This record gives sequence, structure tokens and C-alpha cells, in this order.
Amino acid sequence: MSHAGPSQNDISDVVATAVAQALGSFREEANREFAAIRQQAQNELATLNDTMTQRQRVDRDTIRHLEQQVQALSASPRELTPDTTRQPSPNLQPPNILISDVPKRKALPWPDKFEGDRSKFPGWVQQVKDKLRIDGPRIGDNEAQFYGVNRCLGEKPQQVCAVYYAAGGPNKEYNPHLFLDYLAQTYGDPNRALKAANKLRTLKQGAHQSFSVFLPSFEQTLAEANGALWHDSAKLTYLLGAIDEELRRALVPVKLAETYPQWVQQVTEISYKLEACNPRRGGRPFATPPLADLEGDVPMSGINAVPKGRRRPGPPANTPSATV
Repeated sequence: MSHAGPSQNDISDVVATAVAQALGSFREEANREFAAIRQQAQNELATLNDTMTQRQRVDRDTIRHLEQQVQALSASPRELTPDTTRQPSPNLQPPNILISDVPKRKALPWPDKFEGDRSKFPGWVQQVKDKLRIDGPRIGDNEAQFYGVNRCLGEKPQQVCAVYYAAGGPNKEYNPHLFLDYLAQTYGDPNRALKAANKLRTLKQGAHQSFSVFLPSFEQTLAEANGALWHDSAKLTYLLGAIDEELRRALVPVKLAETYPQWVQQVTEISYKLEACNPRRGGRPFATPPLADLEGDVPMSGINAVPKGRRRPGPPANTPSATV
């Protein structure tokens, strides 16, 4: 007699029971973890609330203490008593200086009139900007400053800007700075900085040119290239490449400064010494020594020589010459 194996229904019941037990265990574990996380969050929140409450209590106590001090000072102000332990010197008397005695600063003068020379426009417009920045309140409101800018223009530039000036600028605002921007569009060179930068790359000191003469030309070109705010290392790179070969060789054994002003001062002193040894470097003529004849004598300058076409006077014709 054979025994029959488990049926399909029995196997399904076993699997379902196992899955249900596993899901139950997973659910219980998840609930425990969630409860632990929630408890931890509640603890941290309670700690934070306690900290905030303590801080608020301290702040309230501090504010209350300060208010009490202010009230006490307001109720009974203290008088300042002089220090009687120090006796003033009888020879020293405090000066009686009144505010009215201090001289007031005079207003800066307006720059000279701009006549339309484009090369002078950058310097002129900077002076006008400085005048507006320093003496703006003295001049008056925008309309007064607008008038002052136009007053600094020559006859031809005033004719060019007559329509703009009569209209008071955009929206009749009488803005002096917009007026200067309008003049910059008319007389300024938008490629000025680029041209100066290109010139700076090719600028060279002359072989017989003094460094003190070359330096202003270099610094003017540097300023036109907007290089005034460059780092000192960039300025020195351009300047070192612009000086002549003899001066550059003289700088090899010298420990030069890393800042632009001190570097220029050192190189100027070295250049002066080179010019003292070689006058041609400073543009001074070279003195040629007088040449000697075959006997070693230096010829006379000829100041007492007889001019050509004239004879030196001699003895009269009938007078016998002296014999030796």
C-alpha cells in the first residue's frame, strides 16, 4: 500500500503562512525603527526648545538690566568733576579757538576751457569730474553743475553741443555726468587704450636718451593704456623691456626692488652714474680732445692769425731792416 505525497493545496498553505510570518516580522521591525527615530526627533526638538527658552530668558534679563541702568542714569545724571590732583602749568594757557576763526576752504577753480583738441580731452574731463566731486555742493544742484560744464567749453565745442545743452540732456534732467559722457562720445577716442597698449609693447629708450627723459613718455603711454592700476610686476615687465641694452646690462648685478616706485628710483640713480661716465647717454655732446702735431705741440686756436686778404704791416720801404 503506497503513501500519497503532500497535495498542491498543502504546499500553497505552507508558503502563504511563511510569507505572512515574514511580512509580520518586517512590519514589527519597521514599526520599532520608526518609533525609535520619532523618539529621537522628539528628544532633539525638546532639547532645542529648552535651549531657545534659556536664550530668550537670558536676553530678557539682559534687556531688563540695561533698561534699569538707562533709567537710573536718566533719573540721576552724574556731573563731571575736574581732576584736582593735577595742577595746570602757569605758563601754558589753553588757546581760545573759535570755529569762526578757522578759515574755510576755497573752492577749486574750474579747469581751462576745452577748445576741441582730442589729445587734451582725457585730462580736461578728469579735472571737471574732480571739480564736480569736490565742490559739487558749493556749485549747487544738477542744473548749476550742468551749466558749469558747458561754461568750460570753448566756442566750437559749445556750438557742437548746443542742441544737447539747450535740451538739458536726456529727459531734461540736467545731469552733468551724462553731459560729460556725451562729450566723451564726441571727443573721446574709444580705441585710445588699445592704441596705447600697442605702443607700450614697441616703446624703446633711445641709445643716447637719458632714462629720466624717457620715463615721462613711458608713464604717459602707460596711463593712456589704463595701466595706472596694473600690478607693479606688470608695469616693471614693460619698463624693463623698454630700456636700452646698456642700461639693462648694468642692472644685472643689482638687486632691484619689487615695487614700481622704488624700482624706478634705483634705476634712475644707476642711469645717472652711467651718464656721468658716458656723457652721450644723456644727450650731451662729447668733448673731443685737441690734436697735437708731429712735434707733440698743441696748435694754437688761431685767434691772433691774420685774416686772409690782409698783410701784416712791416717796416717802411726806405728804412733798412735790422740785421742779425
